[in-house]
This record gives sequence, C-alpha cells and structure tokens, in this order.
Amino acid sequence: MEDNLIISKDGTVWMDVTEKAKEVYASGLFQLYQFVEDGDMMVRIPIEQHSDIIKTLEQGMMVVIKVGKNPKLGQHDLITVESWSTADKIMHDGYIYVRYNDLRFCR
Repeated sequence: MEDNLIISKDGTVWMDVTEKAKEVYASGLFQLYQFVEDGDMMVRIPIEQHSDIIKTLEQGMMVVIKVGKNPKLGQHDLITVESWSTADKIMHDGYIYVRYNDLRFCR
C-alpha cells in the first residue's frame, strides 16, 4: 500500500489509484487528479469528466486522489533555501552545524 503513496514537497499525501481509476470515478467519492512528474515538479490536474480518465490512461499517466497531510512533516520542518545558504556552517565528524537563529522556516 505504501508503494501507492506519493508525498509532495508541501507535505500533501496522494494515492495512486490508476488501476482502479474508472471505478473510483464512478463511485463519486473522491476528486481524481492526473498526476505528472516533471523533474522536481509535481503537477496535479483535476479530472472533471470520464473522457479525461480515458485520455489520462491512454497516455500512460498516473491517476491520484488526495489522502491528506503528512503528519511527520510539521510546520517548522522546512528551512528556506536563502537562510540555509547564508547561514554560517561548521563541519565536524560528518555533521553540519548551524546556529538555529540563522535559519528561517516555512510551511
């Protein structure tokens, strides 16, 4: 089951339902999305009609549903690139140490 889960950078958890996409759409219980990975980007396009599912499957694209947020990813777990690159760093025994106050966090 965990092989079907995808976690985006913002902590949103998605489940691959490609094999059961037609059945899930027919149930009407979930909003389906066409899932496209382009390098570091994850693009989700809402599937509005049955014909969208057919086209997505014919193109070999993944169909996903939104499951929720990753509980392991708290609101202060992401450090901004700018603050990391400007923070003073000390390397010791394979670890990198930075002053906590030099870092900025985002959601």
